[in-house]
Amino acid sequence: MDPSKASDLIPATGRVLIAFSGGGDSVCLAHWLTQTLDPERLVCIHIDHGLDSESAHRAAHAEKIAAALGLPCQVETLGLQITRNVEARAREARYTALQGHMRHGDVLVTAHHADDVAETMLLRLLRGGSTLALSGIQQDQAFGPGRLIRPLLAWSKTMITDHLTQHALMHLQDPTNDVLSLDRNFIRSAIMPRLVDRFPGAVAALNQSAQLNADAAKTLTTYLRQDLQSNMRSPYRLSTQGWAELSAFHQGELIRQWCRDHALSPPPGKPLRSFIDQLKTADPDRCPTLHWQHASLYHYQNQLWLEPGSSKHRQALHDYALTWTGAQPLPLPRPLGQLTLSPEARQRLIKAHGSALLLRVCSGQPGETIALGASPQVRRIRSLMSKAHIPPWRRDRWPRVWLDDELIACGDRWQTQRLESGLTWSGTDPSWA
Repeated sequence: MDPSKASDLIPATGRVLIAFSGGGDSVCLAHWLTQTLDPERLVCIHIDHGLDSESAHRAAHAEKIAAALGLPCQVETLGLQITRNVEARAREARYTALQGHMRHGDVLVTAHHADDVAETMLLRLLRGGSTLALSGIQQDQAFGPGRLIRPLLAWSKTMITDHLTQHALMHLQDPTNDVLSLDRNFIRSAIMPRLVDRFPGAVAALNQSAQLNADAAKTLTTYLRQDLQSNMRSPYRLSTQGWAELSAFHQGELIRQWCRDHALSPPPGKPLRSFIDQLKTADPDRCPTLHWQHASLYHYQNQLWLEPGSSKHRQALHDYALTWTGAQPLPLPRPLGQLTLSPEARQRLIKAHGSALLLRVCSGQPGETIALGASPQVRRIRSLMSKAHIPPWRRDRWPRVWLDDELIACGDRWQTQRLESGLTWSGTDPSWA
């Protein structure tokens, strides 16, 4: 895109939030926006990561720089700790914080430029990135309740420096930029200058490669979505019939695209490759599983099951306990929906047990049995669920309803004679279908 037309990316109405570090790139962006948009629409957001003793001082200085540009500046302090992979953690925390400032219809703009694209390409190449990863930095994408736009991607670092000089714009120097133990800083300070010295067109060439990869990724995405659609059993279930005929690359890209279509970060490459290898050799009674930060993948009865949620969320579904009078619907942990007891069934329980009816609703426990119908014979819950082909990892999540020491229901599929089908389980999330 022509740098002079970059403002065409920004909608004509709504707030424009500027990710404002106070460094040269974000100052250039903010000043340029004051010249191209109504300044009343602009708000600077400074994220103080709290990673060093001077960060609060820089935040205060950033506020002064924004004020000199005639712009308000909101500061949010995160107080992160220096740990392994601090770059990735800081980036994730920063974008989460920025999203928290957005309202419906807002646009967040960041000051990424052509040199950033080149650095990103090198980093991702060294990490074995896929075609999509090597498509550079997206210029316009959905983000939170609005959009994330990077208007300066066609600007080189030299253009930004010239703009700062021309308008005598003061800006901050972030001391962390000199920390070469951080991968991006090493690429920027130790690699790119030598690369550009040897190949003057390196930045432009890497940006061109990024665009070609972006075009290839769009084409690949089209075919992947066609494959997904033909094998979809529900939005969160995918048939694996015929998968043995697909390459491991094809299988991996299908899974990644499936995750992206649900706004989930795909699983990391190495664990995903291991999971795909397990699918090739797993016995029919086995259930290969892949957990990562944002979701889980399971394979069961020739289908893949995708479930959003962190490890903490998964644990909560296997270990919950609630009390219930039955008078009102009982909300269960998401995505399990709710339980409803019919007035007739509740009255029968009160008549048999007394007015102080209190039911216990919880996740599954070992050795559970239930008596179904008029027969006194008890049935093992585990056996009933296995015969009903309920996926193994979901069996403990089904709500059990206890009256004192008697299990009177497991979900609404198995109910004792006391209930006479008066219990209803409804409202589960689409990921539970």
